[in-house]
Amino acid sequence: MAGHNEKKAAKTTGAVFLTAGIYLFWLLLSLVLKEESAILERGVVLETAVLIIPTVFWCVLRGEEQGGRLRIAFFSPAKTVFLLLFTAAMLCAALIAGILTGSGSAETALGVSLSGENSLLAALCLAVVPAAAEELFFRGLLLSELEDAGAGTSVLLSSLFFAMFHFSLSGLPLTFFCGVLLALCVYVTRSLLASVAIHIAYNLIALFGARQFASFLSITDSPLLPAALLGVVLLLCLILIAGECQRTYAAYALQNDLAQKKAPRGGASAFLSTLFSPASAACIIIFILALFIRNS
Repeated sequence: MAGHNEKKAAKTTGAVFLTAGIYLFWLLLSLVLKEESAILERGVVLETAVLIIPTVFWCVLRGEEQGGRLRIAFFSPAKTVFLLLFTAAMLCAALIAGILTGSGSAETALGVSLSGENSLLAALCLAVVPAAAEELFFRGLLLSELEDAGAGTSVLLSSLFFAMFHFSLSGLPLTFFCGVLLALCVYVTRSLLASVAIHIAYNLIALFGARQFASFLSITDSPLLPAALLGVVLLLCLILIAGECQRTYAAYALQNDLAQKKAPRGGASAFLSTLFSPASAACIIIFILALFIRNS
């Protein structure tokens, strides 16, 4: 039993060390590929080299079992309404964060000026590919590896590492919140493709919906009214999402009881031991280093 637990801990630590390596690789490549005129190609190169290739390589090393744990399967059509709820919650949170911080939430988060002739290419390079790559690693590989420390630990830490991957201190709370929702979506739907669909939808709306968001935010001179309306919508979405998560958790518990299996142990001790591990410390150090480099 002790050997089995040590093997689980080694897998979890290895996945977090892989995350630290991805942080460092991303930082180095982003410093090398600075050419603004090639921003579309740059996005594809970065996402493919830093996220997709390491994930595929990791799964090949782990074997077929790891590939099955990624949950690459179609979600039930009955879950479509909850995918819309997750997307709406993320968009509302992004707009509220922009209003409260005065960062201009109506502007595209990617900061790219799009023209008519390259909009399709921009959608592919800046919305579809990044969403698929980030979900494959953070909600596919990392989430499944961290499950050995408990479902709560896997959701929170995969979301934290996802947020730090964007190397933005001001955007950390929003990205962490979106990461939690995307991780819960994977558990609710039992499908990685569901979180990919939500992430793509979110990116596309952020990329092409800036003018519509600006029109909505200009309905009044005071930002409090749109923020309040968005807050109500966000709260309703979260209530419905929480209800579905509770039903899903109850279904998992029933399946474990029928199969006479114990749920994976986790809790605060597993979360803290993973958070304060040398692998996590490496991720945090690289994140802080990236902040200094980008602000210098």
